[in-house]
Amino acid sequence: DGGVGKAYEAVPRDLQKRAVSWVLRQLQESAWLDNPELVDKFGLGLPNSWRIRNSLINSYFGRMSYVTLSSHVADVPYTMDECMRDVYAGVWESALRGRPLNRVDKLIQRAWMTNTKREIVDIGGNRIGLTKDVVPEHILLNAGKSFELQQAVATDMIDERDVYFYKMLRECKSMLEKAVVSAPEDDRAHYRAMLLMATKMLKNK
Repeated sequence: DGGVGKAYEAVPRDLQKRAVSWVLRQLQESAWLDNPELVDKFGLGLPNSWRIRNSLINSYFGRMSYVTLSSHVADVPYTMDECMRDVYAGVWESALRGRPLNRVDKLIQRAWMTNTKREIVDIGGNRIGLTKDVVPEHILLNAGKSFELQQAVATDMIDERDVYFYKMLRECKSMLEKAVVSAPEDDRAHYRAMLLMATKMLKNK
């Protein structure tokens, strides 16, 4: 026998696309984490809800290698370019639509900047030792009559997310230059800070 089913299969493009939007939407709709009936019972300190949000958004950015790998094995790929544009549209939705910022907006926008800086820092430099491995937890590989755990897959030779982060950063800078003068007055300081970060990162390239 040759085993049952395919050895591996990429998650469908449309499902990946919806998942990207779903995660960002859950962050925006996470006010229930700050239930006063529970929060008021804890001592002074940063609410756990913010640790959860921060952990989630950083994990979210940290899984881009999965998109890269999937796009190379899928018949109809969800490309890194499309993924980065979807992430950008979700993260900067407040600025792009001119709506007032909320605290979650600020959190995910700072996280986007921080992760962008980490990704583009070595563009044009020595990338040896920066191998990106995808370890598909809980994924089994069909191997004849049995199944075995999938080993880590090195994606450094095909992973160009740094290029797309850089591309979106340039677009973000242009957007922020408009936001600092058109956004609600209370939000302009945040956008000025984000613009400063973007300018410094691009200046160093």
